[in-house]
Amino acid sequence: GPDSFRSPSELVHYAQRYDVAVAGSDQIWDLTTERGLETCFFLDWADPRTTARISYGPSVGPTTELGPHAEALVPLLRGMDATSVRDDGSVALVTAATGRIPEKVLDPTFLVDFEDVLVRPRRRRRPYLALYGYVRDPAVLAAIRRLADERDLDVVSLGFRNPVARRSRIGLGPDEWLGELAGADYVVTSFYHGLVFALRFGRPFTALPKEGKAHKVDDLLRIVGLEERTRIEDHAAPVDWDRVAGVLAEEAERSRRYLVAALDVRRVYGSGTPSRSTAS
Repeated sequence: GPDSFRSPSELVHYAQRYDVAVAGSDQIWDLTTERGLETCFFLDWADPRTTARISYGPSVGPTTELGPHAEALVPLLRGMDATSVRDDGSVALVTAATGRIPEKVLDPTFLVDFEDVLVRPRRRRRPYLALYGYVRDPAVLAAIRRLADERDLDVVSLGFRNPVARRSRIGLGPDEWLGELAGADYVVTSFYHGLVFALRFGRPFTALPKEGKAHKVDDLLRIVGLEERTRIEDHAAPVDWDRVAGVLAEEAERSRRYLVAALDVRRVYGSGTPSRSTAS
């Protein structure tokens, strides 16, 4: 089969190529987008006779019901050999659709160490607040400026130009992006992964609610018990980082256990690997 494809129909080339197909993560099961229903993200292309089908941490986004897509999706969801999702809304929807409660796991970025890939800023004259988000509300910008002034921090905007930033770093690679977040004295973000890495690096933060993503952010804040950190005005609230690290380590270990078990094709096909007799 091809190494890249331009439409879901071309996935037929992969129907029997792999022992396991994994759906996830991110909001690939969101039915509210312009894309609508795309069954390839529910692994309809993988031949169940040769390929175990599992999910790792997808989200249904703001979707609350399968609606007209139930007929297509219920058999696909029920046919999964192992199912996990990343937030409570997704747990509720999959449970309602299948009658089985899926495992809830952490975003995969919690399962790996980034110290070996992140590149810290080479020149940094002053402590700084990293702003990672598309923030345009004048009241929010004014609050960010006040927070930075109060803590005597420069504002460095990552990925977007921003009027309150002393510097905007637009064309930075993922390694530099990680380094900027790791080195910040404070993080303000409207993106889920901005929150993920503020937690990973133990940086004080404010997670600004963002339409369409709030469920993921709120869910992660609930897991670590920091639901109150969505208002810049509450920036001085203390964070028990030992507790946060403990919770995340426990959740990451549970997520890892799920993934290792789900990837074990013997669990699905008995001893050995799936039969290849059906492969074309």
